[in-house]
Amino acid sequence: MNHIDVKAYAVGEMSEADKRAAASHVASCESCREEMAGLQVTLSSLASLRDEEAPRRIAFVSDKVFEPRWWQRLFSPTFASACVIAAAIVAHGFAAPPVVDASAKAAIDQAVEREMRDRFALLDQKDQQIREMYKTAMELVTY
Repeated sequence: MNHIDVKAYAVGEMSEADKRAAASHVASCESCREEMAGLQVTLSSLASLRDEEAPRRIAFVSDKVFEPRWWQRLFSPTFASACVIAAAIVAHGFAAPPVVDASAKAAIDQAVEREMRDRFALLDQKDQQIREMYKTAMELVTY
């Protein structure tokens, strides 16, 4: 027998003829004797353990049982650091002076003034057109 299944021999899962052949091979082969000794230590260790019933259900990481409570999330380092950063941003927004300098403010004021002049000019044109139309309509009504 060239190849022997030492594990099957150790746990007794061989026929009687194969067991005799495996026993004579293990007796003559040094590496198979070492493997058999290791397997016997493992089997005796397993035999010394008490029998326990397997769990009916295995818990998974995605189960609700593993989710933190609301107060645990509130006091987590991640949430606390996010609150500190948000508070710093809000405080900076209220405490910091405006970034617009005088030249930019003057340019903005000029642009707004120019836009207002253009709009008022357009309104004056529309008003003049409406007056002309009203005058024409009155002349037609009087005839």
